[in-house]
Amino acid sequence: MQWTGSTNDTNSGTGTVGSCCNEMDIWEANSISTAYTPHPCTVSGQKSCTGSTCVGEGDARLSGICDPNGCDFNSYRMGDTSFYGPGKKVDSTKPFTVVTQFLTSDNTTTGTLSEIRRLYVQNGVVFANSKTSIPNMPVYDSISTAYCNDMMTATNNTNAFQSHGGMAAMGKALQNGMVLVLSVWDDHAANMLWLDSNYPTDLPATNPGVARGTCATTSGKPTDVEANAGNIQVKFSNIKVGPIGSTYTGSPSGGGGSTTTTTTRTGTTTTTTTTRTSTSSAPQATQTKYGQWYVLLLFFTRMASTNDNSQWWPRLGWTLCLCIWLVVQGFQPVLQPVPLNAKGRLQDAGVGIQVFFQSLLFG
Repeated sequence: MQWTGSTNDTNSGTGTVGSCCNEMDIWEANSISTAYTPHPCTVSGQKSCTGSTCVGEGDARLSGICDPNGCDFNSYRMGDTSFYGPGKKVDSTKPFTVVTQFLTSDNTTTGTLSEIRRLYVQNGVVFANSKTSIPNMPVYDSISTAYCNDMMTATNNTNAFQSHGGMAAMGKALQNGMVLVLSVWDDHAANMLWLDSNYPTDLPATNPGVARGTCATTSGKPTDVEANAGNIQVKFSNIKVGPIGSTYTGSPSGGGGSTTTTTTRTGTTTTTTTTRTSTSSAPQATQTKYGQWYVLLLFFTRMASTNDNSQWWPRLGWTLCLCIWLVVQGFQPVLQPVPLNAKGRLQDAGVGIQVFFQSLLFG
């Protein structure tokens, strides 16, 4: 195996034989910065590897069977420096809930992974993820193929994420099942600068994607961390898995990210209670609400669209009842975007509404 121990870590080292697998970093954070990152591989499951097929060195670092960099979403790195941290919108000095939602292209549990969404909940308030604000890059608030492509281009990084299978490979690994690991760790290779400082350190901090947090480039050394914070603790609790929108509660904050309403039946929620955390969350799923509106609208419109003119007064009565009820309810769910697999239903409801008003006006 030609094992060589690390010069600064007694528990680590390098050799010629290794083991690789897909990795989904749901929550990597401290009190200053946070990121979530998929790391796909060109193989499925755990794979034994040798030499540079594990992880190459230098210019060949990205040539292995797994993507060591991944496609990360770090709010600070993506241009919103006021979103997460002590005293910021998501206050990392208070307990929080982290919500991670995995959406598929066809809105089924067996579809291809197309988006990974991040939300936070703190003090009963739901925060949508921050939006990107990087020169020459479209606005995003979640991880998708388009986000990864544009982010890699804007930050001048090699797109190893796509060459290792991208979202599809990550989704396949999640579907096969993955092991949940919770840990507190320090970084003997890069002092965690990739999370909360300027990294790479040889590039100007003004370059897009280099500034990742407010920590100094001299910080994060394991010897300092272990000597000064050796007793640090974190509590992970109330870990839940369930349908989108079912694993958390809270009121929308009204800002931070988009309120798209695509839904799927898979989702992961991680609740963390610690003094170094943040909270935020996204809008609730609307498929159930839309389904209720669809049934009610279809019921009323079918009753109001009969061709029997002798039923004119009953139809008018139903019409007035429906109008009053819609005004009271705000008529909002029907006006919101609908999941892809509900397009046919939307068309049916549109026909029903059209017939409804024709029946009302023309008898």
